[in-house]
Amino acid sequence: MMGMLLSRSPHEVEVERPQLQLRDVSRPAPSHSPVVPIAKTPSHSHDGRLLPVRIAKDPWTASNFESFLMVVGMHRSLTSALVQALAETMNFRLGAEYSSNWELTEIQLINDLLLQFANSRWLDVTLPLDRAFSLPLASCVPLHARMLQYLNAGPALIAEPRTGPLVIKDPRFCLTLAYWSSCTPKPPHVVFVFRSPIEVARSLQRRNDLPLERGIELWFKYNTLGLLHIASHNHTIIEAQELLDRPFATLEFLYNVVVQHWGFPRVLPPLNGGPLAANHTTSRPPIDRNDLEQQIGGALDRSGAGSSSVTTAQVMQLYDELRRRRFSIHTVPRTT
Repeated sequence: MMGMLLSRSPHEVEVERPQLQLRDVSRPAPSHSPVVPIAKTPSHSHDGRLLPVRIAKDPWTASNFESFLMVVGMHRSLTSALVQALAETMNFRLGAEYSSNWELTEIQLINDLLLQFANSRWLDVTLPLDRAFSLPLASCVPLHARMLQYLNAGPALIAEPRTGPLVIKDPRFCLTLAYWSSCTPKPPHVVFVFRSPIEVARSLQRRNDLPLERGIELWFKYNTLGLLHIASHNHTIIEAQELLDRPFATLEFLYNVVVQHWGFPRVLPPLNGGPLAANHTTSRPPIDRNDLEQQIGGALDRSGAGSSSVTTAQVMQLYDELRRRRFSIHTVPRTT
């Protein structure tokens, strides 16, 4: 199966739909989930909450750095379902304090603060789309690097040596990945997930009461900056619909990427267990490209002439590029 997936996309592989019933992401993690021990010292967030600070004993260098995985993708693009599948079927390790969306609370908070410093918010992105995210900082804030270092301490500093490598996700990584890369001795590895713009926009409309045209604009900005940021990282790109239609084939493809191409340790082959229990994905996918283009054009036209910052042609061009690059594997040459 894995040999087939290297030369053929999951679109071309007929697999039996597994019966993988993944846990509802709105419920707390099971008590047996691997948890990294935390050394805590008092630290307060901007809203007064007490937060744990991850502290590592040794300086973080390339020699003691263990590869970790970032799942990057626009909001409402099944990044949560993918992280859940990686953790529950392939032995990837989650952080200790994560939200119902499988996002580390500290990472999410820091990303929100980074965007505020750049005069943006996750729902109102004003960042330039032609260059990487930057702030007037000399380098990564040391506290942020220590937090990542402790999360990624590896088997020597965690209670269970068989626990797999770390996986973290936050849709805001599309916007801030360049900053986080400056916090690590080596760039993280990235799985980039995309979903059709109209499905994302409809989902944001239901959840956040966001007009369709604004959701499409956000999709364009997140995915434009996401592709810009991952270009300098080891990365692969998958489509959310493939994760729903052929979860086992898609996870086998990712297993092959992280183990055979990137050399991740202690990753287990995925379970052939069934369709993802992603009940929140109720948007009807477009019938085909023409259907998608008509729906996007209709949504942008209803917003009024000149009121949208993107055109239907721009959105479709980006969508076509994402589709062209799905299941591609990009490995950055190692430097000595």
